[in-house]
Amino acid sequence: MKTLARLSTAILILLSTGCAFNMVAERDRLMMTGRFGELQKHVEEEIQRTGDTRTAKLFPLCASYSASKRYDKLFDCCDRLEANIKRGDKSNVDFDEMARNNPLIGGLAKAAVKKDSAGDVSAFPFVFRAQAYMDLGQYDNCLLYTSPSPRDRTRSRMPSSA
Repeated sequence: MKTLARLSTAILILLSTGCAFNMVAERDRLMMTGRFGELQKHVEEEIQRTGDTRTAKLFPLCASYSASKRYDKLFDCCDRLEANIKRGDKSNVDFDEMARNNPLIGGLAKAAVKKDSAGDVSAFPFVFRAQAYMDLGQYDNCLLYTSPSPRDRTRSRMPSSA
């Protein structure tokens, strides 16, 4: 019990002194500070360099396209994000990168959080598209992007006349 208390205290000290700064990926720092142009450049280069298009990387990119109204890139990004979600990659939390940046905190996060429930972004492609269509004045298209039915997650609730 004393060991757990000491470990908890050490973690709190690390977090409060800024030592956990390296635990947060650069794309997450850019996202949290609203630096969307830098975020787009960073993630686009990262994806091009590594070929890694997991949801943890695509979600901030799509969110930045949405926030900066880059609709020329948003819709393709949402398509790729939806494909990941359909394959089961629903989390915007990159546990592997977190563990590489800070093994102690990353390991604790992996152990404490169920991977499939952390940061589920399933609804966001619908939200991003609907918001874009509203901004573009295409209200009929906006209505097509409601979230999937809770009873049947394989189909959108699109009107039969659409």
